[in-house]
Amino acid sequence: MILLFVATLISIAYLAVVLGCAARFASRQPATIGWRPPVSVLKPLCGAEPLLEENLRSFCTQDYPEYEVVFGVRTSDDPAVHVVDRLAAEGYRCRLELVVDGRMFGPNAKVGNLANMYERAKHDVLVVADSDMQVDPGWLSSVVAPLADPEVGLVTCLYRARPVGGLYAALGAMYVNEWFVPAVLVAAQFSRGPFGFGSTLALRRASLRAVGGFKNLSEYVADDYVLAARIVEHGQRIVLSRTIVDMIVSEPRFGSLFAHELRWARVVRSVRPLGWTLSGLTHTIPLAAAYSIVSAFSPVSTVMLGLALALRIGVHALVPSSLGLPSRRAPWLIPLRDALSLVVWATSFFGSTVEWRGHRMSVAHGGLAGGVKSTLLC
Repeated sequence: MILLFVATLISIAYLAVVLGCAARFASRQPATIGWRPPVSVLKPLCGAEPLLEENLRSFCTQDYPEYEVVFGVRTSDDPAVHVVDRLAAEGYRCRLELVVDGRMFGPNAKVGNLANMYERAKHDVLVVADSDMQVDPGWLSSVVAPLADPEVGLVTCLYRARPVGGLYAALGAMYVNEWFVPAVLVAAQFSRGPFGFGSTLALRRASLRAVGGFKNLSEYVADDYVLAARIVEHGQRIVLSRTIVDMIVSEPRFGSLFAHELRWARVVRSVRPLGWTLSGLTHTIPLAAAYSIVSAFSPVSTVMLGLALALRIGVHALVPSSLGLPSRRAPWLIPLRDALSLVVWATSFFGSTVEWRGHRMSVAHGGLAGGVKSTLLC
């Protein structure tokens, strides 16, 4: 009982720290716009996603003097090709190019896609962004500017989730906005990372070559994290940009939601096993409820449960607001969301198989892709 009491107390303190970090993040100054060299934006694609055309168009309408957007697919019959063709017909100021290349350099097809696009990119500064992201017109200027400092090797961005669909999309967005983002804000406050998110990875060619290039990352499921870690090992800094991008969350059914979150959980566990284990302390309401039950709802446990509920509702309200999301809230989903998060966390310790875009593979220690090499992630 004492251990449960201490765990609950730590968890309550964590939520209080989250609220402080969120308030500080909300008061951040706008990103500084300075150095603006020519840039190649790399967009790996795989299939037709909800709002894909809107997502990609946002990268074609940047307020930036000289840049290109290089799209990549593995096969010419990929549905994303038609989306790129429509964008090319709209006549944007930036240069657009589509690379169709099925070469693989490891089990991670997305990284193979990036390696193929890299060969066609023209500029020294590279920016990678996942296909389910939307950005505002000032995004590129904001994320490139810190690279003017030669000690900065990588710039990455937080992202806020915008649900498209019903209940499962809403729950998925809550996971990003109310668990992932708080964890990053706290980690950024007390450590230097490494941080590397598929929302944005901006770096120079020299930094990429120094850590082995994209081909050298194709054996990893956790390619974003491994790239960031290698940048740090090489002696360069990582900047967490003040700019936030939008992640479009579309989960049509519970199975896809659970598989998505379990994949993310097992990948994080593979690269940060101790940190992921200790993240069990962030499940505040389940911990407080368990302590209340085992202590027969003692006055102390009741107060702690009430405090846990109040702080958790505060996180539900304040963190999305600090990210600039609309004020629509659904506090009645908090118990369901937190119960599901606990189940995902517990399940992540039993097995190493992950599923993404209909493919299955295993993830080993350090984010390496294990199991059958013919399986793909794209």
